[in-house]
Amino acid sequence: MQAEAVWDHVALQPDELPFNVGDLITVLDCNPTLPGHNGFWYGISQNRTGWFPSSYVRVKNGTESLKFIDCVNDQDDFPQSMRYQRRKIIEELLKTEKDYVKLLQNIVFGFLDQCRRRTEMFSKERISKIFGNIEQICLLHCKLLKDLESCIDHKQPENSCISKAFLRNCRNFTIYSEYCSNRPVSCAELVSLEQNKQYHQFFEACRLLRGMCNLPLEGFLLTPVQRICRYPLQLLELIKSTPGSHPDNENLEKAHKTMRAVASHINDSQKRIDGIQKIIMWQRNVIGFRGPDLIENNQKMMKSGELQCRAVHKNSIQWNKTVNVFLFDQSIVICKKDVLKKGALIFKERMSMQNIIVQDLNDGKDSVLGCNLKNAFKLSSPNREYYFTSSDGEAKRQWLEAIHSRPDPMPPSNTERRLALVSLVY
Repeated sequence: MQAEAVWDHVALQPDELPFNVGDLITVLDCNPTLPGHNGFWYGISQNRTGWFPSSYVRVKNGTESLKFIDCVNDQDDFPQSMRYQRRKIIEELLKTEKDYVKLLQNIVFGFLDQCRRRTEMFSKERISKIFGNIEQICLLHCKLLKDLESCIDHKQPENSCISKAFLRNCRNFTIYSEYCSNRPVSCAELVSLEQNKQYHQFFEACRLLRGMCNLPLEGFLLTPVQRICRYPLQLLELIKSTPGSHPDNENLEKAHKTMRAVASHINDSQKRIDGIQKIIMWQRNVIGFRGPDLIENNQKMMKSGELQCRAVHKNSIQWNKTVNVFLFDQSIVICKKDVLKKGALIFKERMSMQNIIVQDLNDGKDSVLGCNLKNAFKLSSPNREYYFTSSDGEAKRQWLEAIHSRPDPMPPSNTERRLALVSLVY
């Protein structure tokens, strides 16, 4: 359909079509499905395409042509407006991936390799703290970019099926967990080094030699964290501009679901590191703590609180006092308050939850203790039995729920322990 401009139109947005009075416009879509484009048509004029207000033109071929175009658009589930939007998203995805790979290569070849050459300034440990596993990430994205480029239909980008590139590489994205967990270590190390003029000048020289924008190294190293979060958003936008009949529709849904799972896994990994750090800090503040470090088997604290406790051995009460109980996913630790130091805890006992039998006790007289119990539960270990009394029934319910909802044993890995410990240094 041909239309003639009756008003000048100045393009205020990059996707708008500018024209002057009298210009001819070929209307490609007069039934837009994109939000925010009501009253706009999509067309081409003087080798440019874009949106323009329909009120700025008059149809040259009459209203019959307009009705015909509307009919075609209603029947076609992949109208020109959607094609245009899908093409833009794919081109943007490819462009940003190229830019990202270039940045990663600049970091690896422009900074990391230069640091390795200056052994008097950078030990292996320091390099590991600063860059983490950035080399692995660079290799991953070089491959992803190659796979993406092989999927692109350069004549008609909107017809491209790019989901395979993500599905082929999805398992490798888990390496981002280690990189993201190392970020606090990297930031702290760089803040410390940047205060030294020699290191500041070294990093600045590396940046200038690669022709990179005026950002500190810390800013460049933040990019992978931002990038991994963008993929689910970009894929979701692509899905919105992909009709059900498109050959990539089903796999795009899978790719989006996979990349969302990757982002969720990274988030969960960070939560694990945070949980491990809290255990380390808590243990350090307990006076007289005994036994192996809790992080050898535990990943998080489940619940804590004050309970009345009776420790029983061979039907004989060994002690009876108010204690502070700390439940971890695989252990339970009993402490008492330090009467001389406000807020301090003194270690008393610990148990592995793997060998514990949990019993909910009815209110009333206990046959073993010979006394009345209310809101109580019992933990039985191979050596002792512990009778815990809560302040009320709701508190007891919460303790039993926390005990029964503990996750299966999944001890922190060596990498997780290392990252948690080294982060606490800063």
